[in-house]
Amino acid sequence: MINRIAIKNFQSLKNVNLEFGKLTVIVGDSNSGKSAFIRAFKAVVSNCRGNAFVTRGQSKSFITVEKDHARITLEKGEGSGAYKITGSPEQIFTKIGTGVPSEVTAALRISPSDGALLTFAGQHDMPYLLNDTGSSVARVLGDLTNVSIIFEAVREGNRRRNSQSSTVKTMQGTLDSLGEKLKDFKTLPDRKSAIDRASEILTEVKKLEIKIERLRSTLFKLENLQISIRVENEIIPDGSLIQESYDKLFSFRSLVKLIATTKLSIRNMDVALVDTAVEIDSLGRDLRQILIESGECPTCHQKIN
Repeated sequence: MINRIAIKNFQSLKNVNLEFGKLTVIVGDSNSGKSAFIRAFKAVVSNCRGNAFVTRGQSKSFITVEKDHARITLEKGEGSGAYKITGSPEQIFTKIGTGVPSEVTAALRISPSDGALLTFAGQHDMPYLLNDTGSSVARVLGDLTNVSIIFEAVREGNRRRNSQSSTVKTMQGTLDSLGEKLKDFKTLPDRKSAIDRASEILTEVKKLEIKIERLRSTLFKLENLQISIRVENEIIPDGSLIQESYDKLFSFRSLVKLIATTKLSIRNMDVALVDTAVEIDSLGRDLRQILIESGECPTCHQKIN
């Protein structure tokens, strides 16, 4: 974009310095220098021939065009002409003849052949934008006032809103699905309590197994004692003691049978408890995965990673 044009000693323009906006209107009386200003600008682009345009009584004219990235100056006088590009680094072209150095064209970003096609509207041209379509006028005015940026922001906002609405619908569907799956875990606290109770029973069963082993050992000793008495045919002075021993032996046998039956029941219960523990562990992993997918606990709303 051209920011400023400074002209010295070009035709009727002795010292003119004009800053440009996105749209600049030049007004003035007839013969006030409007056309000379346009010719001066085109002279920089195409390196106008000769020096007849130098203001009478002056030896040289200077035309400077300032852009965002550089400042280009054309100096013309009797028998001499030069271009100067002020920037980093500075460049000076003295032997220019009737041509335009490629560096100057690149800095201006306007080719010499386009010098007659620059976007200047004269007093006899149709009024600017009045014959254009409404969409063209809106686009140009939008660019000049930066309203187009607001329109683009609105379009982008609508696009993002529609995208987020679609995402919300998808996430709501996922949340509803997870809510249905969560219903399967309503009995989980009761099952956990059952497992805790089963663990306590299992501890008691293990203690009972130790007592059973002790009873078996005692029963075995009593049976060996009975066999020894029969083989040796010894007379025991106190018959009541033998009868009492036999009674205890029968009681121990009945107790062992009862303990064996109880032990079998406990083992079956132990297997059932293990299966229940495996099932609850699997349900716990499923619940954890569902909560991770939902992003937060539906009960306490705590974030879950």
